[in-house]
Amino acid sequence: MPGVKRNAVHFSPVQFDSQKQKMSSSDTFTQLANQLAAIGKQMESNSGTDNTTTMQQMFQFCTTLLTQMAQQQNLIMEQQQTIQKLQMRDTLLDLIEEEKQQKAIVITNLPESNCEHAKERVEEDFEQVKEILDLCDVECRPSQVYRMGTISGRPRLLKVELPTRFFARKFLLNKSKLKNSKFNKLFVRKSLSKAQRAERSRLIEICKTLHSQNPNSDHVIYADHVLSAKDIPLFKSNPNNFKCVCHNA
Repeated sequence: MPGVKRNAVHFSPVQFDSQKQKMSSSDTFTQLANQLAAIGKQMESNSGTDNTTTMQQMFQFCTTLLTQMAQQQNLIMEQQQTIQKLQMRDTLLDLIEEEKQQKAIVITNLPESNCEHAKERVEEDFEQVKEILDLCDVECRPSQVYRMGTISGRPRLLKVELPTRFFARKFLLNKSKLKNSKFNKLFVRKSLSKAQRAERSRLIEICKTLHSQNPNSDHVIYADHVLSAKDIPLFKSNPNNFKCVCHNA
């Protein structure tokens, strides 16, 4: 209105979109920036009034605050994208490790070579594994063969990585063929993850406790359970309804 001095109440306040659909943060910042620009133009048209300086200071403060908010939001979005990329990478690495683990077998009690040079010891292990696979009718060459852990008085674990999961399963199914050979003292099992190793350690401790309480105990680890040897046929016939020592609350 002509002749009427304008003050703060005449300036349009920042309005938010009233639609039910949510706006993204970038849209909100854009709207705020546009409305602040409109306020700035409105102040320019009213320069010379008593409250111009105060309103300019308020406008400058709001503009600075908006810039800082936008920078902070961009930083948050970048961090979220980085986290998502890291999670995707970790998931992919886990899948690769799981696939690799499913093709691996661990052999216990295989005597170590006394050769002086490492390459000779590695070659001897490789030749022994080839012989073991032949006895178990596994028609493939191992992809990798290596010892795990530090050298001590006992043979270290030997890890055998096979080309596919099929060969690993066949090896486990046919390992009983080693009983009538020079490898009859070996213990052959699938490769375990960290969580699986922890669970197996728990089962071993249960077996040790049962044997210490009763030297005649025949409890063994079978199919990830602690069972009495005489109960194994019953467990195999109805595993879902069988109450074992290790999982019976």
